Amino acid sequence: MINELFHAVFDASALALLGSAVGLATLTYALALGGLSYFHRRTARVVDSVPVATFMTGVATVWALSVGFVAADVWTVWERAGAAAVHERSALTELVAFTSPAALNDTPLREALSAYERAVRADEWGAHGSRTPAPDVVNATQKIRVAIIAIGRSGNPSLMVGQLWKTFDDLQDARDTRLAIGMDKSVGYKWLLVLMLTAMSQLAIAAVHADRPAAGVTALAVYTVAAFLSLWILSLHANPYSGDVAISFPLLPI
Repeated sequence: MINELFHAVFDASALALLGSAVGLATLTYALALGGLSYFHRRTARVVDSVPVATFMTGVATVWALSVGFVAADVWTVWERAGAAAVHERSALTELVAFTSPAALNDTPLREALSAYERAVRADEWGAHGSRTPAPDVVNATQKIRVAIIAIGRSGNPSLMVGQLWKTFDDLQDARDTRLAIGMDKSVGYKWLLVLMLTAMSQLAIAAVHADRPAAGVTALAVYTVAAFLSLWILSLHANPYSGDVAISFPLLPI
């Protein structure tokens, strides 16, 4: 459920994500101000209740490490997704070239490749963000396999048939990589951890400023803006296959 929730959020436009970030920032900022007010009143009753300033360092360090790990994961996944898209396009382009009149001029293979391209673009990649295998793509893949088998039985050069199989394997490997990225079940929990630690860091800031509430308000405002602006930028790239800055499926002249 958590993963589905975060995937739905990351599918939104950049403006909608910004609105979500502003809403969360406002909510956590208000809660932190409430915590600051509570800590300030408590300080009036118990003088030694204010934590030392280094207390905030521990919580902030854990937050910074978690954000760093999530950021590194986002950029790594984005690079893998881009490479998988390039490899899938390259393999599909090479297979299409085999169907040209100057090569095999094979209509069944050309039609299967066209069905694969349409199903991936409209359904598996387009509608579902590569988060689940599309039945139409599975069927098109089987048709490509059958067409290559027929080509091999037609007496075509074994070297050409071998290259066809190799390219087809490359296409499948690229698709498997794309689906593995899109189906990652740990994305939501990583972001939930970051959001929880962000809120805890705000409370830590409020606690160490209990005796100086005016300074605490300023510190909370600066931290909240910086934290949620950073998280918004990262969230734009959280899902490489959907959203305003997503990697688009390449159109091929089939």
